[in-house]
Amino acid sequence: MMLMAAGGGGVRILSGAKSSTTVTNVNPQVFFNDDGSCQEKLSDNSLAPSPPWADPIQAGLGSRYWWKGIQTTGNGTYAGSTLGAWLALSGAPHVGMTAAPLGQARNLNFTYQIASDAGGTNIVGSGTIALDSERS
Repeated sequence: MMLMAAGGGGVRILSGAKSSTTVTNVNPQVFFNDDGSCQEKLSDNSLAPSPPWADPIQAGLGSRYWWKGIQTTGNGTYAGSTLGAWLALSGAPHVGMTAAPLGQARNLNFTYQIASDAGGTNIVGSGTIALDSERS
């Protein structure tokens, strides 16, 4: 589902863009970039493209949108941007998790929203993120 952001100048905010995305890594992270793209941290610690939060991708787009993440479930230890507060997407917010203890698995699940105002009144997109960490 895509929503057109009010005053977005032809930018489509991709609702659910991260839905069902699972990052399996020792220290998984998902980054929401200023230009509308997203990246996932891979098991070799490199970054790979992930479904974007906006289309088209354009420099400085994050200055017009805000992001809020909320942890919903999981047994991992959170390591990322502040949750529960509206953060400017120009600051490239991210969700992450510390590595699971040796021989164990951990997970964290999140919902996120994207708004076209700093107070979160005009929600233009939303989705979910699942992070998994397993060490053997």
